[in-house]
Amino acid sequence: MPILGADKDWWRALVEESSTGQPSEFVANRPAARPESTEEPTAFRGATPGTTSLTCDEAEPEPPAHSTACGCGACALPSIFGLEPQDPRQEVPGDAPPGIGAPGLAGTEAAIIAANVVLNEIPDGGIGIAYGDTFKLHSNPGSRYIVYLDFDGHTTTGTSWNSYWKTTSINSPAFSLDSSASFGANELLAIQRIWQRVAEYFSPFNINVTTEDPGVDALRYSGSTDQAFGVRAVITDEGGKNYGGIGYTGSFDWSSDTPVFVYANRLADSTKNIADATAHEVGHSLGLSHDGIVVNGTRQDYYYGHGTGVTDWAPVMGVGYSANIVQWSKGEYTNATTLQDDLAIITTQNSGVAYRTDDWGNSFTTAGALAGTEAGGVVTVQTFGVISGSGSRNDVDMFRFDVAAGGSLDLTVSSWTRIHVSGSSTPTYAPSPFSMMDVSLSLYDGAKKLIQTVNEATSLGAQLVASALAGGTYYIAIDGVGFGNPLATSPTGYTEYGSLGQYMVTGTYTKTLATPPSDPTPPPSDPTPPPSDPTPPPSDPTPPPSDSTTTTPTLSVSRVAVVTQEGGAAETVVVKAANATGDITVQVSGLDPAEGSLSATSLLLNAANGWTANLGIAGPDDDNANGDGLYTLTLAAAGLQSVTIAVTNEDNDLSATSGGRFFGTYITTPNVNNATISAQRAVDSFFTTLREGVTTTGAGIDFRWQFTDLAAGDKVMQVVANSGVEAFRFEYSADDGATWQRFLDAPDAALSWSGEFIATGVGSTLWVRLVDAVMAGDTVRDTVTINLMTVSDAQVSGIDAIF
Repeated sequence: MPILGADKDWWRALVEESSTGQPSEFVANRPAARPESTEEPTAFRGATPGTTSLTCDEAEPEPPAHSTACGCGACALPSIFGLEPQDPRQEVPGDAPPGIGAPGLAGTEAAIIAANVVLNEIPDGGIGIAYGDTFKLHSNPGSRYIVYLDFDGHTTTGTSWNSYWKTTSINSPAFSLDSSASFGANELLAIQRIWQRVAEYFSPFNINVTTEDPGVDALRYSGSTDQAFGVRAVITDEGGKNYGGIGYTGSFDWSSDTPVFVYANRLADSTKNIADATAHEVGHSLGLSHDGIVVNGTRQDYYYGHGTGVTDWAPVMGVGYSANIVQWSKGEYTNATTLQDDLAIITTQNSGVAYRTDDWGNSFTTAGALAGTEAGGVVTVQTFGVISGSGSRNDVDMFRFDVAAGGSLDLTVSSWTRIHVSGSSTPTYAPSPFSMMDVSLSLYDGAKKLIQTVNEATSLGAQLVASALAGGTYYIAIDGVGFGNPLATSPTGYTEYGSLGQYMVTGTYTKTLATPPSDPTPPPSDPTPPPSDPTPPPSDPTPPPSDSTTTTPTLSVSRVAVVTQEGGAAETVVVKAANATGDITVQVSGLDPAEGSLSATSLLLNAANGWTANLGIAGPDDDNANGDGLYTLTLAAAGLQSVTIAVTNEDNDLSATSGGRFFGTYITTPNVNNATISAQRAVDSFFTTLREGVTTTGAGIDFRWQFTDLAAGDKVMQVVANSGVEAFRFEYSADDGATWQRFLDAPDAALSWSGEFIATGVGSTLWVRLVDAVMAGDTVRDTVTINLMTVSDAQVSGIDAIF
């Protein structure tokens, strides 16, 4: 049931009305590659592939209510009071895991279409696809990266969810708008509309959004040579809890089929809400956390957006139910809780997921032909494209075409969807009611001079109309742009950052003018031409002086010195060529890859982008306490004076201030080799080796590190350590060893530790110790190697739910 007259305040009040409790977050990580049948406990994100997974914080079968600021697995949109469909599948025990439905209706694993549906009929208000093709939709067939929208029910086994909820099977019923076990026409139409919106969210990337089951192997990541992997989005009805959706952060390239869940009945069965929630949850699987806002000093984990009408905006990782334009974000709005760069994370941290291949040229010299069907000298155009890059990788699609002297054009750019149906090699196109892109459409003449730019305030599309044109070649440039000022005290609009997506150019232009019929009887010639002037006027012996002053193009940067933070957001430098003509290619050199990364090593400056481009400079998080890194970038272009940028990459890793020492009374003293700061500050060939000592009751060890001169606050231990035989654990003390406790999200014991673990309430000194999990009766002197042991203020990721 769609929500009529819904607005942000109503949704916000509804969410906050029934939410209480304290925030809680559970942390997840990529498990080691292993057979599907193997139990997969949750693990900390950042673990080295092949290491042992670490179990998550335990949760009661029925977690307590949580606030809207909660990022844990037990919070989400509360019940839509008065709007929930009365479906018998909701009648389940209150302590059941989300998605468990009534027996016989759960986990059907097959799309059953009702007998009264005409399979080859194309529904009104749909996407131009027959009912019978609903479960054959693909947005980018052939891509190895898959988002599978699973509507027909699913049984989840052998995943972190099963460990988290302590059940071997989680049975999710099929998506349904009624009590029937088969898909009716209204449900198939809803599935098509949901797919269309989700496909638009992921259209800038090399990801295939599909409703066709690719099989389990195509959703599990087995390594760099894997030709198909991704995430299953189970769209179902949730029984017993108030979730809108839930997903593990970073699970897109896990080695198991670990789905995200979206609960349609908690989203009023609205196709827009379901699609928004699906994009949000898949965003978590790609490594993204929430976009929130700070209000009067209080952090709220979900931002509901701002604005009105066409430019009513919200971030994907916030709450976009009532917004008209929902985009990927990097926190470019007032009082954002995070500057998380969604696009950078999606395209750099998911085992090959990247921007999709650019389909049209970005410059005058690489502009594509704006072709179409010609009749009577008029070309009718229908050309599809995708704006797929932002920031320093800004994508501007350019087209060229010829117009006859005195001709005209009428071109419109608007949101469309490209649809592939399995079994057909020809895609279908359909207008889309949803767009992430605010279009700017510019017209240039053959001399590359800007004639007109259209960016309509009342529409996300753009229409360009011109008449009585001079004959010759023309160009159009299509760009996704921003609107208003989202960083104002009362924010409006959005930046161009997330203005991406699919479009279609439609309309006409005059290629040739019809020639009027000739007069068969020409007028008689004048037999008496006028007399010629025998005396031509004298020539001017002194021509006017020529302008000998020429303007030399220059290259400049907005910042000549940049400071980056390890693992922090990229710093942006604006590169500009003044007094330039034609295309200018700027090459960037001098990067130290150990201390930095660039958004591009080559920048194209031309008239289409105003001879301006952004260069992103970021500092990689290497977990090594190796001090600040310094390097100098040189930007050079043919015929222009080069410029330099001095870059400092600040190290945020703290090395142990003591090499460590063991404690206790031993009959045989533990062996300790290479217990030095340098051996523990980097993941390299240097490491500390510890061998258990022997006590009167068995073999064991208690080895400690001290970190001093810390800024008060929560800390993260970065560690890589392995045992040959026995499990061990790390503990920390914030009171100089008086009491010891486990790190958050850490296991009781494990053979291998790799990642980051949180210590809370730390003052200026932190003690960390390694202890043997079993000492009494232990007769084996185990050896433990410590390759990395540092402490920093780094942040971590976790299980995340929405709403």
